[in-house]
Formats: sequence, C-alpha cells, structure tokens
Amino acid sequence: MTTQTVSQQKPGVLVTMASGAAVAGAELVFGGHPADLIKTRQHLSRDPTLSVRQIAQTIYQESGPLGFYTGLRWRILPHAGKSAFRWTAMSQLDTWTKKNIPPPWQPIALAAMIGTAESIITCPAEVLKIREMEQMRSIRTVDFVRSQGVQPLFHGFDAVMFRQFVGWASFLMSYNKMIQWTLSASGKQSKSELSAQEKFIAGAIAGALHVIAVNPIDVIKTQRQKSDPIAGRHCLDAMRSIWKEQGLQPFTRGLKIKIAHSSWYAGINLLAMDKLGVF
Repeated sequence: MTTQTVSQQKPGVLVTMASGAAVAGAELVFGGHPADLIKTRQHLSRDPTLSVRQIAQTIYQESGPLGFYTGLRWRILPHAGKSAFRWTAMSQLDTWTKKNIPPPWQPIALAAMIGTAESIITCPAEVLKIREMEQMRSIRTVDFVRSQGVQPLFHGFDAVMFRQFVGWASFLMSYNKMIQWTLSASGKQSKSELSAQEKFIAGAIAGALHVIAVNPIDVIKTQRQKSDPIAGRHCLDAMRSIWKEQGLQPFTRGLKIKIAHSSWYAGINLLAMDKLGVF
C-alpha cells in the first residue's frame, strides 16, 4: 500500500494578513504592550536597580490601570500592519528564497527583506511611542511636527533597521535549528509530524534567543529616540557613549521582562502560522 503525502495549501493573502493582524492585536492588549512599556522605562532609566515591580507600581500609582497602555495608539496600527505584512512575507518570500537562495543564506536573505520593510513602516511610530512612554502623556503628531519638524521622526532609523535585521536573522536561524534538533531527538522526519507542544517550545526558545540578540540594539534605539537623544551620528557612536558612561549593564536592561513576553508570543505566533499553513 502506497502512502502519499499531501502538502498543506497556503492560505490566500487576505486571510494571511487578517490572521497576522488579529494575533498581533490580541498580543498587545493581553500583556504585550504593558510589557513593552515597562521594558522601555527600564531602557530610559539610568538606575541599574530599577526593577519591573518598581516600575509597575509607579505606573499604577501615577496613572492607574490605563497607564499601562500609554503609547498604545502608536503601536497597535503599526504592529498589526507589521504583523500582517510579516505573515504574508514569510508565506510568500519563504517559498521564493527556498527556490532562489542557497540554503545557508536563506534566513539572512529573508531577514534582510522583511527587516528593511518593517523599519520603514515602524520608525516614526516608534519615536512617538517612546516619547509618550517617556513623558507618560499623549503627544499630538501635528504639534510634534510643528515644533520639531519631520526629521526627528526618523531618529534612530539605523538602529531600527539593524535591530530588525539581527532580530530576524537570529530568530529564523535559531527556529530552524530548534526544529532540526527536535526532529533529530524525536526520530520524526518532517515538521508536520511534530506535536503542537514541540512546535511551541521550538518557537519560544527561538523567541528568547532573539531577545538576547537584539536587546542591546533596542537599548541604543530607545536612547536615540527619546526627547533628549544621546549624542552621535549613528548607532555605533551611541553604543560607545553608553559604554563609556555606564559600562555593560545598560545593554541588559529590560531583558528579563522582554524574554518572558517574547518567548510565549513567538511560540504562539509560530504555532498559529503553522496551523494555518503560513510558515
């Protein structure tokens, strides 16, 4: 008796985009944005002892429960749009890279294409998000542009692009490696044979490794996008300045809460993509 393997057909572009946006929106509301706010406040602080609990208590005492959603408007549309694009790109570009790029370079090529597009989409929104999180108040775009011009909306663009590229490359390579190790350990032949738990764990570990890789760059980005940005023409200047003034410790700020958030989100995100046949 001959057994035929039927590959799962990928969903259409509209279904893929809607699914990506829905997952991203739910993630922000149910923990993603409060975690990002606390992480950003740690990045902005010069106090190495400032804990997640202390920041959360301060936000709650000063602004109440809704304070944890300061800056949400600058994240929800770009984040949902970025996720919709990401899901579609991973579905379509993954097929293209596998056909046209040698295997060792496939994750890097995919990371470069997706990371560049995401940087252009998100940089202005990230600047406004950082300013609102820093000052814990709403900032009108019109007032911001009138007082400072358009150019500050692209402060830290090089850091954003560098973060997106490093993040995507490290994430895709570590996820592919985790899937290979899981297959080898379980004796299974293809990813489709893995259980939901195995796929979730692979995605969660890849998400944690991704955060470790990008957190120092994210600290630099935040320092370049705040209201009194750190001096320097590019992210390397900012890195040297932070290192000279404060040493290594600032580059680890926000790492714990970001790992706790990004690991489960990456696991759920990749599991959802897999179930829909996106990636």
